Amino acid sequence: MPGLAEYAALVQLLSPALPQQGRRIIALNELWLVATLLSVVGFIAILVGLFLWLDNHYPREIALLVIGGIMVAVSLMLVGISLFITRRVERPVRDMADNLAHNSTDFIKSLIDELDDPIRENPAMAMGVAALSGFIAAEKMM
Repeated sequence: MPGLAEYAALVQLLSPALPQQGRRIIALNELWLVATLLSVVGFIAILVGLFLWLDNHYPREIALLVIGGIMVAVSLMLVGISLFITRRVERPVRDMADNLAHNSTDFIKSLIDELDDPIRENPAMAMGVAALSGFIAAEKMM
């Protein structure tokens, strides 16, 4: 699991690849909200009609038990579907982030291993190169 600094670096690296929230997505979300609201109202009307029909044919307690069972079954199905969709969508993003973190860590370790020997063999030259690169970077920034 990546740490906080690795996570921040991954967010910076992946931010161009992640989808942006635009006007079209917001409009689709509003459409989904209206469709869900209408579906809930329709489902309540169906349940009321079923209750009235069951109330005519069975005792009121049995009718309420049937309606309650239907509501619990529908809610469990919705929870199961939402968990399935959520985990299915999150898995590729999580795998890509883990692979990127692993590859970047391996790259940094190999880079440090390659640069370690010349620095140990010639520390004065390494200090001079570091000072010169700092001077050049400061000149470019100003």
